[in-house]
Amino acid sequence: MHDSGDSRPGVLEVGKLNVWLGKTQVLNNITGLVVPKNSVFSIMGPSGSGKTTLVKTFNRIIELNKEAKVEGKITLNGEDIFSMDPVALRRKVGMVFQQPNPFPHMSIYDNIAYALRANGIVKDKSRLKDEVRSALEMAQLWDDVKYKLNSPARKLSGGQQQRLVIARALALRPEVLLMDEPTSMIDVVSAAKIEQLIVELSKDITIILVSHSPQQTMRISNYVAFLYDGKLIEWGPTEKVFKSPSHRLTEMYVIGKI
Repeated sequence: MHDSGDSRPGVLEVGKLNVWLGKTQVLNNITGLVVPKNSVFSIMGPSGSGKTTLVKTFNRIIELNKEAKVEGKITLNGEDIFSMDPVALRRKVGMVFQQPNPFPHMSIYDNIAYALRANGIVKDKSRLKDEVRSALEMAQLWDDVKYKLNSPARKLSGGQQQRLVIARALALRPEVLLMDEPTSMIDVVSAAKIEQLIVELSKDITIILVSHSPQQTMRISNYVAFLYDGKLIEWGPTEKVFKSPSHRLTEMYVIGKI
């Protein structure tokens, strides 16, 4: 039921994926989903359709929930993620949550330096400075914070905190960045900046975006998957899915009937 219409290699591929939380099956036989490299790939669907569970499975954060049971196959560049070390996997597949979550008692600088040190990426002090600056520049936050790097992260606005969290994730040089509704808790102006940032970042890394807004999906994603009740209804290039969906449910969601 999907049509990718693209020859770009898939960075993530999903086959026969089933996920339970306790006795509830949250994802039901998600198969044939291919996330093309260096694209913005949106996952849309009504509340409770399994979007967040799906992205949490992509870097195995789902396993931190003792109730979770996962069956099926997901590959990252052809390698089975379930045979990888989860810490190494999460370095390659970073995650940004809905609620900005910087380390509140650390400075802006230390939020990123800590991530680099904890992951053993940089030990050398002068290189650390360069890497922190580079991450803040990638997240388009450097100009806002360069004179107050030692002030607490919690003093930043909501939108700036979210960009700091994105910078922290980018510092680890991920291949894929999962973003779970990253603009839903911040103001419109900050949200627009983050949308622009997502498009910019997708030139170098693959962004998988859970979006609560069909309008946002339409604006910034190259591909979209539509989930409904734990099932993958269809996926493909955004324009095709929106303009000529192959399933009635997708059509109803896109026009706001669901």
